[in-house]
Amino acid sequence: MTILFGFLFLSALSAIYVSMESNIYYWDFATGFSEANHLNNLYHSHPIKAVGKIFSSIWKSDYNYFSAIIPSIFIYLIKNQREIYIQTILLIYCVPFSALFVYIFSKVMGTHKLSDILFPLFLVMTNMVVVGTILRGFPDVGGLIFIEYAIILAISVDYSKNICIKKAILLGVSLWMAFLFRRWYAYTIVTLYISLPVFNYFYFNMRGNYGKIVNSVKNFCIAGVSSVVMLLVFQFGLLLKILKTDYSIAYTAYKKPLNYSIDSVLNGFGYYVLPIFIFGIIFMLMEKNKKIQLYISFCFFNLILSMVLFFRTQSPDIHHILPFSFWMMMIAAYGAFCIFNRVRGGGVLRAISCVYMPVALIIALFCDRPYHVPLLRLVLPMQFPPLHIDNFQTYQQLVDDLKRDYAPYGSIAILSSGFVLNTSMVENISNYHLVTENIAHVDLRDHFNPVLLNAKYVVIVSPVQTDLPAVYQRVITVPAYEILNTRGVGKSYKRVGHSYELRPNVYAYIYEKFESFSAEQISYFNQELYAYYPDWEKKHYGYKE
Repeated sequence: MTILFGFLFLSALSAIYVSMESNIYYWDFATGFSEANHLNNLYHSHPIKAVGKIFSSIWKSDYNYFSAIIPSIFIYLIKNQREIYIQTILLIYCVPFSALFVYIFSKVMGTHKLSDILFPLFLVMTNMVVVGTILRGFPDVGGLIFIEYAIILAISVDYSKNICIKKAILLGVSLWMAFLFRRWYAYTIVTLYISLPVFNYFYFNMRGNYGKIVNSVKNFCIAGVSSVVMLLVFQFGLLLKILKTDYSIAYTAYKKPLNYSIDSVLNGFGYYVLPIFIFGIIFMLMEKNKKIQLYISFCFFNLILSMVLFFRTQSPDIHHILPFSFWMMMIAAYGAFCIFNRVRGGGVLRAISCVYMPVALIIALFCDRPYHVPLLRLVLPMQFPPLHIDNFQTYQQLVDDLKRDYAPYGSIAILSSGFVLNTSMVENISNYHLVTENIAHVDLRDHFNPVLLNAKYVVIVSPVQTDLPAVYQRVITVPAYEILNTRGVGKSYKRVGHSYELRPNVYAYIYEKFESFSAEQISYFNQELYAYYPDWEKKHYGYKE
């Protein structure tokens, strides 16, 4: 019943939140809904193609359609609106995740009293990483359900007692499904395969026993083989892609200093909860119940190791913080549990905390003034206002003009990669009736895609917009400046139509390619790119007709 009230609370918040947003969703903010929308359209026109799309994306895509299956059915049955999509994620992913979180906590702590599980429930259902990812349209929290199920198996089944083939396979499939849900859960899965065997053995055994250790190793080998088999059967295309890609190089642009990454995690989790998390670590060291101490140590180990592995590749965005926040919430919930049950007036503190957390969430979503006071920022969650711009009509006008006056006569490329304007945003505003070229955005990840300069029309924002430092997005800045300054390939373009002021002193312009490039222009353009990446010349990553 308490979880139901939590769902109704978040449901009301999300409805208000989405109603205040402008339709400027882009990239990951739009991907989940667009996938569900695409499947919904296929259900109406080509149901068999919808099934084929799901399996083909699972086979080879970094971001497959698996997480969009249930949301697509809901919007098919109810209404194709973003609000329905967000409500669906809350219901089918957030509610089970929260229920399983509380179940694991209560089982390990050995308590089923409502007063003891209220704080963990409020903590998880008001955590900005969880709520924020959902409000931005990420279904990623659903992947944690499979992580939780693996943990439930580990605290329910003694894998050292005998060979449990079915339950070992169940564990392996559960961990694989977290990877199926989102590829980047791989870091958490790796840490779990390292820590789960040790945790499970000592959760049920106080001392080492050769026979039991052998049984445990065999069971977890079966689980590991099960995960690998599922990967080979359903995602072999993706596996080949992963083996051929050096993600530490491809995601160089997304790698920031360690202190930035740590601050992102702590800010997402909430600095105001950090003291309770620290108390959780302290109480863990003094804990007399060995199972509880082992579990909190297990959470802390997975938190640290998964962060180290992930930070080696890139810095986390809000959805990447979900597994880190999961481990931290477990430790914080334990810290609060100890405080409330050991300190005089613990019940009052619990009541104050359970009132404060939802109020703080409302402030973080809808209020701006408190965040101008440095002290208040420390006791509030990360600020997370709705996506809104005052001059949305200008964006709508640009998209309408492109759709009506230019799309019928040739292809269109959006040569902008910033938060002001990008390809994903334009297509979303058009409700995907306007299809633009899939251009490259990040140098070392995408390299240069010639379709940009083959397009009949190019939309450029001045000043040139990038979402990363320009040194990582030469595939955007080099062609944009050549066209804006009429040099190199830019000599074959002319400005058409009128300008669109998207932000103060930031304008979008439409350019038409009126003639083919000369060999001299192509050479000039390529040499500009090769000046930044000399190895691209040998790999033929430049432009060629």
